[in-house]
Amino acid sequence: GYGAGYAVAASATKLIPGIGWMVGMVSLPVVAGASTYAVGRSIARHYEDGGSLMDFDASKMRAFYKEQFEKGKELAKRARDRTKSGAETVAETVEETAAKAS
Repeated sequence: GYGAGYAVAASATKLIPGIGWMVGMVSLPVVAGASTYAVGRSIARHYEDGGSLMDFDASKMRAFYKEQFEKGKELAKRARDRTKSGAETVAETVEETAAKAS
């Protein structure tokens, strides 16, 4: 699927000497988050439209999945940035507290 191919490509960048592993580490969590979001939204849409587990047709959901995957990438990037920002704030607080204690 769309997300799986993207994940393989992101993972394959780790093979590039020097910076490949860094690119893979940064992009893979975003891809995983986006794919999880898109699958969840696709299944939810199917059930909301009256579908059941027995009549799920992935080919009918492909366009919706791709749309949700792109939305999921943006949401995952924002979550990553908020987490990074929060971690930096904690690190600064720890440094300030350690400086005051010495």
